[in-house]
Amino acid sequence: MVAMENDNEVAVFVPRLMAVSGLEGSHRLVARMGKWTEISYADGPQAGDFVITSGIALAGLVDMHAHFGIGPYALSMDTPLTQGTTTLCSQGDAGSANFNEWLSACRDHAITVRMALNIGSNGEALRDCLTNLEPDFLDRAVQTALDNPHIVRLIAVNLSERSLGSADPKTILRAAHKAAEITGLSLMLAMAPDHVMSIDTQLETLRPGDIVTYCYRSQPWCLFPEEGPRQTIIDAFARGVLLDIAHGSEAFDPEVARRAVALGLLPSAVSSGIKISESGHPKPLSLPNVMQRMHIAGMLLDDILRGVTTIPSKILGFTDGTGSFVVGGRADLTMLDIESATWSAEQLLAAGQTLR
Repeated sequence: MVAMENDNEVAVFVPRLMAVSGLEGSHRLVARMGKWTEISYADGPQAGDFVITSGIALAGLVDMHAHFGIGPYALSMDTPLTQGTTTLCSQGDAGSANFNEWLSACRDHAITVRMALNIGSNGEALRDCLTNLEPDFLDRAVQTALDNPHIVRLIAVNLSERSLGSADPKTILRAAHKAAEITGLSLMLAMAPDHVMSIDTQLETLRPGDIVTYCYRSQPWCLFPEEGPRQTIIDAFARGVLLDIAHGSEAFDPEVARRAVALGLLPSAVSSGIKISESGHPKPLSLPNVMQRMHIAGMLLDDILRGVTTIPSKILGFTDGTGSFVVGGRADLTMLDIESATWSAEQLLAAGQTLR
């Protein structure tokens, strides 16, 4: 990765832009000061252009659920760049008490980072992280979100038994909804299993725009069992509740995904859920891997591409063209290879600042 000065002009000739961008055929893309200044059809490159010979050009990859920055499961910030990701949302990795530490770990990096702020004070780093919270934990979470509106774009709560410990799930969920209501943000919910709190009850609390993450898992709960989907997830989807994959190592079942796709219950965000394993090693997973698995499950390519570009960008509140090819928008560029046996992606530009 060769660093570019931010005010240098970078011109790239690409043979194929993604269809969902509304552009087709070969194009010349010019970036300056981190923004696209020219996007035009071209039969061939001009002298000095960086020429891409194959693949689909995407306006970066937006991973809406990943684990980066701090904590025992958080990957270093260099990892996503090797997988084509240019923008990510760190899901629940920090709370009000360690938000500034997380932010410092993510500064001065080519990748753009946003936060789904954990309702718990210290994020998901510790087991039982929702147990014995300070009396003012809700106020602190709200204030952190309000003080950092450009970074904190979602409120996150994980009601897994690992996170809950002895905490009451209903109390924690009410607090998370309250924080989302006060801040005007959507809630990203990792649900508790039925024996801890009724899944139907959890789904019924969600508002339009709220997000169910780990949506295609089979254990310890399943929204799309073999006998048919839960009526509450059908109802939630109909009223505008969104689905997020967050594949990870244990939160994706390809058969569950196939059932949901067949019913038209598609994810808004095709996300990786990538993290470090308990052994301390990165999981052998990338966002293109998840995209390929969803394609195998029957999801159309255009829908997959939207799920890693324009849709998560909108959910995360970007208004600078992130995830789209538009003049004046952020100059992110990733080349996606879907012709090889294993899909892969290469990040070429991140806000016009890096070029491979």
